[in-house]
Amino acid sequence: MAEWMPLTQAQQGIWFAMQQSPTRLDFNTGEWFEIQGELNPAALLAALTQLLLQTPSLAMVFGEQQGEPRQRHCGVRPPGVQRLDLRHQPDPWAAALAWAHQQVWHAYDLSAGWPVRLGLARLGEARWGLLVAAHHLVLDGYGYGLLIQQLGILYQAACRGQAWPDLRQTDLPTLLAQEAAYGQSAVAEQDAA
Repeated sequence: MAEWMPLTQAQQGIWFAMQQSPTRLDFNTGEWFEIQGELNPAALLAALTQLLLQTPSLAMVFGEQQGEPRQRHCGVRPPGVQRLDLRHQPDPWAAALAWAHQQVWHAYDLSAGWPVRLGLARLGEARWGLLVAAHHLVLDGYGYGLLIQQLGILYQAACRGQAWPDLRQTDLPTLLAQEAAYGQSAVAEQDAA
């Protein structure tokens, strides 16, 4: 099992807010993307799996060690992508949004790892919905943008039969070291002024 590491400053704020009210769900996040036109679902599913494998920050387990909040990589394979075919529902769009709402507002077990949920819903012959949901401890609004950009690159590679490009970002130990160095810098003092 991977070694426990501290939380980033942003994660600490979320963690401490959660300790005040452990059952709160307002740190659950989700993005719903409508896709119209031709789609290769097998390529998209493969790209989603590769995206998870290249984004270890989504695979974190959270807990306390000696009274301090900590995180580590869970060491298990990523979750599967839920697939739904809603073409025969009276209102496929409404059914998809109800399902997505249920996924986003369902509590995560932060001690188990992979606080993320993915889903692909077929709404018509050329209409799809993609759900990307995660706990805010592992993904924020900026991160969603990066994730979707990377998904597009991986999807193109899958459709073309190309090797997976390496899109990994800075690893957590490096990020924590950069954050600590910034905290000790004159720039941090200026930013705080």
